[in-house]
Amino acid sequence: MKSSVTLDNRLNAPNSTSAHTDTETATVHPRFEVGGVRIAIEHDAPQQSEKLHRLWRELFVVSAADPAQHAALLRIHFSSERGVNFGADAKLLCDASGLRVARLESGFVLDCRGARLHINTTDGVGHGDLQESFFFLPSDQQRRFLLLALVMLIRRHQRFALHAGGIARAGQGCLIAGRSGSGKTTLGLSLIQQGWSYLSDDVVVLREGLEGIDALGINRGLGCTPQTAERFQQLLHCRDRIGEKWIMQLNSNTSVPVTDCRPNLLLFPIIGNRSDSRLIPLGPCEAVNELIQFSAGIMTSHEEAGRQLQILNRLVAQSRAFRMIAGRDVIACPERVDDLIQNSTEA
Repeated sequence: MKSSVTLDNRLNAPNSTSAHTDTETATVHPRFEVGGVRIAIEHDAPQQSEKLHRLWRELFVVSAADPAQHAALLRIHFSSERGVNFGADAKLLCDASGLRVARLESGFVLDCRGARLHINTTDGVGHGDLQESFFFLPSDQQRRFLLLALVMLIRRHQRFALHAGGIARAGQGCLIAGRSGSGKTTLGLSLIQQGWSYLSDDVVVLREGLEGIDALGINRGLGCTPQTAERFQQLLHCRDRIGEKWIMQLNSNTSVPVTDCRPNLLLFPIIGNRSDSRLIPLGPCEAVNELIQFSAGIMTSHEEAGRQLQILNRLVAQSRAFRMIAGRDVIACPERVDDLIQNSTEA
């Protein structure tokens, strides 16, 4: 059996440079990189560790970091023994869709059926317990649990999550931010039909680059309704079905994904009862206020909130922002929508 450090080339990110052999032992834990931040994710049991690494690469866009060169900056460690509890000082922040989140003086506790994790955001460490039953949960529940742990930990390195889809073309980056059901995925797929490249479906990570704010893809696959999957069947194939939601993958011959982009266009779509789509320009303050609504953990701490607001302000300064009233042409005539967006960036 292959060890836990053997990387699946089909799932590994394109820019991976680490090569491991089957002769390495399962007690060596691979280091992943997400947005340039090195992360070690571990389990005491080698077999569980191998499953966890495989799941991590299936769900997220990661590259492999050579553990011999650098120590991990962030660490998530699981065991099979239950040892994490909601203490008396726990303040419940969320209890929905099988995921509970509570705030403690020492950080946060995440609880999902089959897994519980204490996140120490100051030290960049998560420790908890993970049972075999976790691997039988629907993939969207696994993703939410691990993604939330990830975005909480990388905040200390000035990487901030934004609830937005991302696409890119010819050096341009476009972020599509909005609530669930606002048409983000449908709009993104329509533009991918017109030659845009896929960055991420529901979450991007923002970081400060040398010349501005970069957006990094983090999620593999995208969630959509069966109706959306049917409309874009030439682009997609189904990986998982969870109730009314389908988890899809882009066909490799339709769009070459990108791992990052420099956004210069921000779209905030709402579905309109009209035939043609319309773009309404937003001023800087309006755009920042919109982004705040979709920024994860904006009030985690005053210090981090200040850094996150700086990132959002710089993102708005380098971009044009629009409220998009999405009409029926998003599906019926995507080339018109593409022209509308292209003209907006050139005006």
